[in-house]
Amino acid sequence: MSKKHYHVLFGLQGGYMPDSNEVFTNKREAERYAAWLAEDSRNQGHKVEGSAKSGLYLVGEHLMIEVTGWCIDDECLEDPDMPI
Repeated sequence: MSKKHYHVLFGLQGGYMPDSNEVFTNKREAERYAAWLAEDSRNQGHKVEGSAKSGLYLVGEHLMIEVTGWCIDDECLEDPDMPI
């Protein structure tokens, strides 16, 4: 049986492969991690728009942080760096 999980993607906007793909078994943890990435980007001087509630942050003009909807693909848990 597959275990439900969430991805936090961080990278270029526009359908490119993400620079990072972190996997979380809990949506709240995924949202917290995305918020942490957004805050870290702000601290580095980037303009950040978005919210944990929406699951999407736009960083500067070209980057984004996204919390995906739930996923049940077992391969993601075995290799979290695989493209989704």
